[in-house]
Amino acid sequence: MSYKAKPIFFLNPVRSTPQLKEAMTSFLDEVWLPMHSYDDELVLFHYTNLEGLKGIINSRSIWLTHSSTLNDPSELEYGKNLILSILENVKSNESNSTMKIFLDGLITNFSAFNLFPYNTYVASFCELDNLLSQWRIYASRGSGYNIGIKFNSDTIFYHELHENEKESYVILRKIIYNADKQNEIVSNYVSSIVSSAKEAINWFNERGGLPEAWESIAAIEAVDILFDLMLSFKNPAFLEENEWRLIKVMQSNYKPYLIRFREIEGKLIPYLNTYIADIKNSKLFFPIYSIKIGPMLDENSYKSILEVFINNQAALNHKIGINPNVKITGAGYSLR
Repeated sequence: MSYKAKPIFFLNPVRSTPQLKEAMTSFLDEVWLPMHSYDDELVLFHYTNLEGLKGIINSRSIWLTHSSTLNDPSELEYGKNLILSILENVKSNESNSTMKIFLDGLITNFSAFNLFPYNTYVASFCELDNLLSQWRIYASRGSGYNIGIKFNSDTIFYHELHENEKESYVILRKIIYNADKQNEIVSNYVSSIVSSAKEAINWFNERGGLPEAWESIAAIEAVDILFDLMLSFKNPAFLEENEWRLIKVMQSNYKPYLIRFREIEGKLIPYLNTYIADIKNSKLFFPIYSIKIGPMLDENSYKSILEVFINNQAALNHKIGINPNVKITGAGYSLR
């Protein structure tokens, strides 16, 4: 089955401007979302250690970590600075005073990412199932595993497994590393919303003038996609990671008990436990496709142990089932 990407939602303006909405919809449908959609079966790989493997399979879930605690501290700053630079350049070349206020609002709202009453949680996957750098960094220097998970448009996500559970709106993004492509995407989007904002200003002026606080409200409407772009950009130096990213945006005061914490090197790391499932014959199943054994481990002995573990998990009474026929393989080479 294919995966069709969904838009991301951060801020909701009190009213929408039709010209802006049309430009944003066109950009999403024709430019942005197709970059993150997949026509064929999409299997992504999460590299982890033994503890992570057990936790993911036992719970049928992935931890989405707060965006401020990503491995690369400058990661979000990279995309943020790139986008701000383009916005500032467009603003400096703009002579229309109303448009300058609109662009100022865009810059202010965008700069306040993670200061709004919204928090962003992410989990990283790799497009490749046997990448040496991933083994070394995320899978105990090759003594760990990677878990292949299938995603499609019908894959559902939960944060609670109880009688009144509700599906969570989680999106999937393919990370873009090429700097020229990043600049092209941002410039394309900013150009389209500037043009549509000018159309809206003319339209309103022909009908008696702009609504009160239009510039600020329009900026709130247009900034959502800029957040989306920022979360999907990464420094070209990380190209070999081939990353895809699960993203969840939620209000900071929404069910705060859902947020859990772990400690790493004396620092609290907030995370959001997220169950992943497909529906088959009216039952939930964890869409695990494969487990690959790291190159520092003996494939034969560890494969038989993992087969016992998977059969054990398939037999247990869990609201999300698991297929016992998970593909288990080795890396195909050894590191000593």
